[in-house]
Amino acid sequence: STAIARCDNSGLPCTVISAIQLNSTTQIAGVVALNRLWIVGGGTTPFSIDRDYAVQFINTMPRGTQIRTFRNRLLVIGVGGNESQLFMSGRLDGEDWALGGQSTSPVTISVGGVNDIESLIALMGIVNDVYILGKLDRLYALYGFSQDDFEVRLLRENIGCVSEGTVATTNQGSLIFLARDGIYEFGNGLNKISQNINHLAQSIGASAVNSKEGLTIRKFASTYYQDNYWLAYTTFGVTSYVGNSNLIVYEGFGTWTQFSGIYASDFVRYGDAFLSRENLYYGNSNGDGRIYYYGCVGFDSCDGDTLIDNIDAYIQTENLDFGDSSKIKIFES
Repeated sequence: STAIARCDNSGLPCTVISAIQLNSTTQIAGVVALNRLWIVGGGTTPFSIDRDYAVQFINTMPRGTQIRTFRNRLLVIGVGGNESQLFMSGRLDGEDWALGGQSTSPVTISVGGVNDIESLIALMGIVNDVYILGKLDRLYALYGFSQDDFEVRLLRENIGCVSEGTVATTNQGSLIFLARDGIYEFGNGLNKISQNINHLAQSIGASAVNSKEGLTIRKFASTYYQDNYWLAYTTFGVTSYVGNSNLIVYEGFGTWTQFSGIYASDFVRYGDAFLSRENLYYGNSNGDGRIYYYGCVGFDSCDGDTLIDNIDAYIQTENLDFGDSSKIKIFES
């Protein structure tokens, strides 16, 4: 990213917010909380944008790579030299990062203990009123309400989150995410949902792990839209940056659909008073600088990229023994 722009449905070009200058090789992350948009990354000092598009840089804020919100605080991870630590702002104050003794004061937690140097991979989201954190091979939960009782507990060993870009929250409040060995849903229990695309899911997981270990540069993107989980990915094997070129959509009950030639670098859902439902917008990862959308506009018409020409759908079964290979078999579906 090199700039941030404000866009609307007027059909006019987007307007660049000139006060912000970003590093084109460094990703940004943002969250809407406490009546502002807060952004970290981009090779610049963290900053916020209010409803009037006024920009305020926050020198005291940790220079992380991910930011979310919980209990009316900002959460930041990915701070250089402190990759295993979770930073939490003061309650109701995203500009307060000075540690203190009040219940509303900022908090810093070493996830996994003070001697655990394994990096936090993802601020995943809220499940059952606790905040879920992911490392490559472990899941943790943040409990508590104030500085007096915040604590992090280990939830699961040997299953973690391998990319923050693969995490999405369902309408039922569960999380879907990519692990080393496939795609899981975590809500009322932890369930693997990628058995029918097992080989593909493991290939995507391996590509994500290689990226986190510095062997490649990948940026996966995901969302939950129209009761489906959408994941944009690539498994291309070169060491330099490669944009996403494929998309898989989980429709529930083991059903996955694969699309090729969809270059989605990120997703966002957006609707206004003139839309009967939210559209799904996505940036194009092949660098053409455009924003695309998929969805219905107004009350009677559907426009946008329908993706119909790109469907390549399949189901992978378990290995089956059909007996004598010289005999003719009959199958029914």
